[in-house]
Amino acid sequence: MAVMAELYVTGSPLYGRIMRGWIMDAWDYPFLDLSTVLGWVRCYQLQGKAAYAEAVLQACGVVGPMTYPPVWMHLSFLPTDPAWTNRLGLALVSAFLLATGLLPLPRSAGGRLTMVVVSLSSLPAFAVERANADLLVFLLATGAALSLTGPLPRRLLGYGFCLVGGVLKVYPMVLFLLLLRERPRIMVAVGVAAVVLFAASLLAYADELPLRAAIPGGVPFLNMWGAQNLPIAAPLVLPGLLFGTGTSLIWPPLWTAAPVTILLGVAIVLLSGWLAGNAALRQAQAMLPARTEYLLLVGATLIVGCFFAGQNVAYRGVFLLLVLPGLLALRDRVEDRPLRRILALTIGAILLVGWQLTARVLLGDALGGSYGEIARTRPALAVWLLHELAWWWIAAILLAVLLRFVATSQSVRLLRGGFARVRGLPSATG
Repeated sequence: MAVMAELYVTGSPLYGRIMRGWIMDAWDYPFLDLSTVLGWVRCYQLQGKAAYAEAVLQACGVVGPMTYPPVWMHLSFLPTDPAWTNRLGLALVSAFLLATGLLPLPRSAGGRLTMVVVSLSSLPAFAVERANADLLVFLLATGAALSLTGPLPRRLLGYGFCLVGGVLKVYPMVLFLLLLRERPRIMVAVGVAAVVLFAASLLAYADELPLRAAIPGGVPFLNMWGAQNLPIAAPLVLPGLLFGTGTSLIWPPLWTAAPVTILLGVAIVLLSGWLAGNAALRQAQAMLPARTEYLLLVGATLIVGCFFAGQNVAYRGVFLLLVLPGLLALRDRVEDRPLRRILALTIGAILLVGWQLTARVLLGDALGGSYGEIARTRPALAVWLLHELAWWWIAAILLAVLLRFVATSQSVRLLRGGFARVRGLPSATG
């Protein structure tokens, strides 16, 4: 980070070249997303609710539309002077780097090297270059995972971190899935409290919710990941790969996605279901240290939830860092060879998607153009398809981890035991 800061401050052209090769979509200056957030707050202070209009934001010198929950407009304690952008950006990035230092180190040298390579990959680098709010969610998610390993007061703090993330970005509310580890009374009490507080955060600014800009989507071939990419784009990509026909970079009619969606849906259900019931995985997951296990569960919940909810800008893949120590630990503990290969393949898939932006830049350079210019060529389509399949594989394996967690969680076991007693059957809980 110090080297890149020095290159930027001194105006070296190397900064732009390195960042372009690293993350593909580098901006002229760092911390664009943080600058945008501070601009929203500044413009709201000057213009009130009119600041939600994109034309007003542009007049205020803000680059992007306001797509976050309205609570962001009311963070008046943030310093909005543009001179503070770099200071706050460096503070956020430094906190993120410190948080990665809390991730468990693998036992093997190869595992440690894998952690370093993924940590330096293009997806975390993209999040850092933008100083995106997902870095803040990463800090909250890490704090939640570490807190959930302790006694009830500490776990309540962890659920508080999840709630703060949900209020700020909505999608971290999926982390309340982890309430299943609690006894039913605690699960219901904390769950109801979280829903009430989350709803209150929306109702407090209900009149501003319709004023937000719609979350923009993107073509599936650039820097977005999510479950919808492959099913919708496959009718465009497969003819291009097989027959070399031209491929459009716009979405085809949605009905063309149905066959691929069904095929992928059946495949992921079968793979995840089989793996979740695998005795070797069950035994290995039960042997994980608490910190490693909860980082894996938190990261898996975020990745799987975001994957199936919609498209995600590439930097949201930073949450793969949370699952990697757990997957490496499972691979090292599993004695079943086929399962060990599956876990190794998953780690390889994370390496593949982690460096996907860099790979696309290198491919564009090799073919004599930017990635956007060569995205419809056969080599680019093949690389794209490989990355999309890797994302689906990662989602399937992490879904299996979550299914295993749900099946063995305290609330589910107690509820199953209660149903069994009502029906007069032997209880699975003893």
